[in-house]
Amino acid sequence: MASPTERMAWPDAARGVSILGVMLLHSTMVVPSGVETSIETANRIFGTLRMPLFFMVAGFFAVKVYRFNLLELFTKRLWFLLVPYVFWMPIEVFLARLKFHLNYGFEFPEPKFYWLTMRNAENLYWFLWSLILFTIVLWVTKFLPKVVSYAIPIVVIALTPYLILHLHPWLMAREIMVLPRILTYLPPFLFGAYARPYIAWFAERALTKKELMVSAALVVVARVLHLWQLQDHTRPVKDVFASLVLLPMAITISVAIAKVPLVGSAITLLGRHTLVAYLGHPIALSVVFGILLQDGLHTTVSPEAWIAFCFVVSLLSPVAMHGLTKVPMLRWTIFPPKLARDARTSDVKKLGNA
Repeated sequence: MASPTERMAWPDAARGVSILGVMLLHSTMVVPSGVETSIETANRIFGTLRMPLFFMVAGFFAVKVYRFNLLELFTKRLWFLLVPYVFWMPIEVFLARLKFHLNYGFEFPEPKFYWLTMRNAENLYWFLWSLILFTIVLWVTKFLPKVVSYAIPIVVIALTPYLILHLHPWLMAREIMVLPRILTYLPPFLFGAYARPYIAWFAERALTKKELMVSAALVVVARVLHLWQLQDHTRPVKDVFASLVLLPMAITISVAIAKVPLVGSAITLLGRHTLVAYLGHPIALSVVFGILLQDGLHTTVSPEAWIAFCFVVSLLSPVAMHGLTKVPMLRWTIFPPKLARDARTSDVKKLGNA
């Protein structure tokens, strides 16, 4: 088992795999006819696990918020999610609109559009908005009896059909379409937090024969769920269950990847820089593919080739975004300065100087 000071490799590998899947998805989406290629099949297969895996790992590490009071919750956690979201979201949305303006003549929206897009999380940085909300939910559960806290994801899943059927149309009429994402990704996030000891235990044994058999059996269960035909408003329940039962195999794959020389190191390195990867790749795709290469949208080059090009651009984007952190005036927009000094760190320094 990893020591308290030793960084676990598999969560970084899991986040690295997740962002690679997101980059592939967005590369497919920006290329004309990209969703009609065979690559889209891989996106659909991985879609069941791409973001649930990310949010499970986020929840796995979010349990530290239990130690925070309300002020610390904001200064030590929410602040570091809010600043990148508020600063970079309008830039990403503007560049995406500029791409459509240059290529298709779309008009630019009014300023109110950017506020509504930010408020409603209708942008490619919605995961930051979701992490803020999910972290608040997790923090609130520390005031509840454990049995009530553990029941929350079960209640969310159970109420999903009703909420999709009745609440979702009401929210959509008000241009608020984030409810399906909340219902889909809050349970994996809470699962990562509540089951942290068991997840860590499983990860330590993930490559043993017994645990491999369990993971494989759960993959079969997920496949059966996938084939199960349900009505539209009940399908999200099936998708959430499929995501949850696939998580042991996702952990197993992440553990295995982390042990692979070179490739594993590269993916875990990417996973350690998830924020710059998530922030950077949509902007890079808009600038490089949508704005600088406008004519390239209409060439005879195959969609598969353009998707491969966009994927490479996405892979390079974290390097460029990380370079911005070296610029003093821009670093705080990605890694905001701390609002409050950690009292425990301060006490340690005082003891060291005594």
